[in-house]
Amino acid sequence: MSKDLFILAKETQGRSNPIVTALLYAYCPAAAHWYVRNRPVDDVFDLVWKALEDYATGRTLVECLTEYGLSTVI
Repeated sequence: MSKDLFILAKETQGRSNPIVTALLYAYCPAAAHWYVRNRPVDDVFDLVWKALEDYATGRTLVECLTEYGLSTVI
């Protein structure tokens, strides 16, 4: 969900949106602060999200998790 939230913040950058501000504040008050002041909000590199994106390309989940060093999750 955090990835979706930061994507939404980037898409609405420059046009303050109260809903995006509230969602960012619930997740990370610092990110909401910078969003309101029209500063770029950086993405969070989420390893699990990236593995799931790779899994959506047709590879097995075991291959994707071991590629990113998450073999202990298996």
